[in-house]
Amino acid sequence: MKKLFTLLFLLTMALAGIRCSESDPEGFQNIQIPAEELDASIAADELNHTISFNATQSWTASVQETTRAESWITIYPTSGEAGENRIEVTLTENTGTQSREATITIVCGGEQITITITQRAVGEPDPDPNPNEPQRPEFPEVTPENRLAYIEIAIHEYYNQNQEYTSKHLATLAYDDQGQLYRLGYYTFDEERTDRLSSSDETTLEWSSEKISTTNQYMEIGKNNYGISIPYRGEHSQDYQLSAGGLITSTTDPDGGIQRFTYNTDGTLASSTFTDPYDPEENYQTTMTWQDGNLMSIQTTGSNKDQGSATFTYTEYSNPWAGIDVGAIAFTELEEVNLLIGSCGITSRNLPASRTEESEVTTYEYTFDGEGRVSTIAMTTTDGGDRSEYTYTLHYGSTSVPSLPDYIPYLTKQEIVDEGTLPYTFDEETPDQHSFNVNSYTSYATIRSTLSDGTSGEQTEYRTISIWPMVEGSPVLEYIFVSQEDIDNFGIVSTSLQEIDLGEGVINPHRFVYTIQYNCFSVDLVAEVYYPSCTIFNTETGLTEEHMMPMIPLTKECFTLQEPVITRTSVEPEQTEYQYEQIYLFQINQAISPTESDYQQLLRNMYVKTE
Repeated sequence: MKKLFTLLFLLTMALAGIRCSESDPEGFQNIQIPAEELDASIAADELNHTISFNATQSWTASVQETTRAESWITIYPTSGEAGENRIEVTLTENTGTQSREATITIVCGGEQITITITQRAVGEPDPDPNPNEPQRPEFPEVTPENRLAYIEIAIHEYYNQNQEYTSKHLATLAYDDQGQLYRLGYYTFDEERTDRLSSSDETTLEWSSEKISTTNQYMEIGKNNYGISIPYRGEHSQDYQLSAGGLITSTTDPDGGIQRFTYNTDGTLASSTFTDPYDPEENYQTTMTWQDGNLMSIQTTGSNKDQGSATFTYTEYSNPWAGIDVGAIAFTELEEVNLLIGSCGITSRNLPASRTEESEVTTYEYTFDGEGRVSTIAMTTTDGGDRSEYTYTLHYGSTSVPSLPDYIPYLTKQEIVDEGTLPYTFDEETPDQHSFNVNSYTSYATIRSTLSDGTSGEQTEYRTISIWPMVEGSPVLEYIFVSQEDIDNFGIVSTSLQEIDLGEGVINPHRFVYTIQYNCFSVDLVAEVYYPSCTIFNTETGLTEEHMMPMIPLTKECFTLQEPVITRTSVEPEQTEYQYEQIYLFQINQAISPTESDYQQLLRNMYVKTE
């Protein structure tokens, strides 16, 4: 039911800020454009205009003047690809006494949509807005001491009748001089150190006549692979477009998904559509039904499997306004409501009593303080043997907001304080048992981690390096035919070592080839080397970065070659057989002396035909 839950969030957004008229053209799947973009009235001296829309595939655009013969309007670009797009409209000044009009046609995926641009005459006033368009409702003035200031949230979740999760949270609300919400913070306390925070989510709202802009900053402290608490920070912004009446018409999320709304004649939300320009499987539509000012049901349809319906019942208690819409708290998670809660409008006339979503049933209970304000909201959700309990405790008055506690200690600095190589290898389960080999050694790096409370600790990372150069296949090489002169003059001509480029982005393994060039053939000894690394958290970027650990250089000097030996093994009438033998040693670890078993052998039969 994830999508339905998202729907409830979007419903809260819409109803917390919307009483508006039909907003978007219906029936278009490939071109998504707000209704207000379809007809623009521009002043005589206004020379620029922007059209914003979303396309599901490549598109083209053209412009045609329907009045006046001369060219006074151009557009750029005239084509584009899928995703969010903007067309910049450039006009010349209208110095005449009559308005002029042009149409812009956008074609995408077999659909086309027409936009009318009217440039008014000199001195011609802006036409009156739609007199039937609902305006932002007037909310009762709430004194600071009666505004909702903060909310304590306790969550208990049970699976198969056993409690497995409990947490507590805090939400704080701040209002401007006009009593309008402009900041909401949502904080989560650590499960183990319940007097400290483990995450925060703070949203700031900025209001203008055209849009509401939100900026969200969050920090979450999580454990890395070594059990160290690391802060993960982020920020994103989102705009919510407003109608001429100051009400929400559409929004585009940070991933490019577009949410649009349509409304009933009485201004209540009729439906909501979500369009993902990159993944049509995520598209869906929701439909709402109302009765006596209360939302009675929500139906979600779409290609994604997360779809369904929810129905509601209500108490006799009126839904109060306390600087925000109190009833909205019961409809969805509070940290999601923070985007637009209380922008305008009331979710429902009464406080909800229950919500049913397939087998999941949620009930709501309320208590009130001595002044009749909602004091607690208890929300219980059951689904088979699972149950979750949310308790919201509401506090009023700006002077009552508590100070925020500190976060649990988290990483503020990480650095390498020592690193090098060891002339042995070992199993970390038995670190005192060392193994010595000419082909292997250990790389190490000691990392010091300093936490926000000033404490620090060190962790040493070890990586085993083993290198085994060998011919591909078998040390017994395929036989070859040579001349007697080759046998008589057999010897090593040269040796070389080179690293093979494995392509862009390939880090490990590195591939080296040591070539022994003889007078009549060559042998390649191939070694694959995995470069050792560990991770270091960069507190400035908030990213975990790879740190390359020390290595002993792999050079030609790591190879020792004895003089090759050629032995005649048989003489036949047609040919004479010789055997080539090459003894070599590869030693990357120079700290120990090689043993006889460390030397490797190459063999090859060579034939000289009898003339």
